Amino acid sequence: MRYIILLLAFLFAGNTLSAQNNSVKGFLWYSPFVSGSYLGAASFGYTRDVSGFISYELNAGYYKAIDPGEGTANSRFSFTPGIRYYLGAGNSPNNGLWLSGYPVIGYSSHSSSSKSYSSFEYGLGAAIGFRIDISKNSKWFMDMGIGASYRFSDILNYEDKTVVDPNTGLYSVVEQAYDYPPSELWVPRMVIQIGYRF
Repeated sequence: MRYIILLLAFLFAGNTLSAQNNSVKGFLWYSPFVSGSYLGAASFGYTRDVSGFISYELNAGYYKAIDPGEGTANSRFSFTPGIRYYLGAGNSPNNGLWLSGYPVIGYSSHSSSSKSYSSFEYGLGAAIGFRIDISKNSKWFMDMGIGASYRFSDILNYEDKTVVDPNTGLYSVVEQAYDYPPSELWVPRMVIQIGYRF
């Protein structure tokens, strides 16, 4: 399954580089709290239109959440090349309601007072949204949407902070991925991006 996802990602990337009509888009969000915790997210995307209805895109996103009070820290990076189809975009090319599908490759890390681990993620996702122009010359636009991906997660390393190795005095660390079989999870996706056509 992992190799199929990787192959799809490279195929989408290759097709994107051969298309025409460019746009870049991105978004940055940061929300601190009085307790010292914070949520932050950033995304960047590159799109090439191949018709008035279809676009290929390369997207990357990063999310991080820190809560010192609870002693937790979580982060996730995702790379999502995909294809997008605009419904009824004949009068206004590559605008309006859209549907997209994409393979996803990612890395996540999780830490708490009792354990910490990182994992490699791969899967498939879909999203639905709406694109609107926000400038008179149609150069600037906004993308909004929601989606989700179904992912497999392979543990890369695992540190159990409740067990101490008597030989080293350090926490027990498991580095063999086969000790933890791949888990399956749904990861939601929120699309909010400002973009520019060129």
